[in-house]
Amino acid sequence: MLRWNPVVSRAVVDLLGDDLTITDPQVRPLQPRIPELLHHVGLYIALGVTHEILYVGMTERMHTAFATSDRLREHLTEQNKRDRWESVVELPLREDLERRQVARLEARVGVLLGRPGGHRLRKSHV
Repeated sequence: MLRWNPVVSRAVVDLLGDDLTITDPQVRPLQPRIPELLHHVGLYIALGVTHEILYVGMTERMHTAFATSDRLREHLTEQNKRDRWESVVELPLREDLERRQVARLEARVGVLLGRPGGHRLRKSHV
């Protein structure tokens, strides 16, 4: 299983290009509490205890100040995710992107990381 590391981080940054609003994504722990992530539009990557990539997701919520944090809280109502998700990498995107554009970027990052469709592995990884 692919793990988040500087090489993977650089590949994701390069793939997202000018749509990404940062250049150095950081790993943030989800325990003991979810960090207050301030971006309205973006992608997030859930990582396990050894930074294995477990999930690629997106958020596009202009009506809330902590859109990514809110979405992570929704995910973590599921016991299996609470048990496995240890940290997150937030990838804030330009706020002028439309939902379909964000979804397309999510799909491209998912394919790059071997996680197309969020949590589903490609058949070669099963």
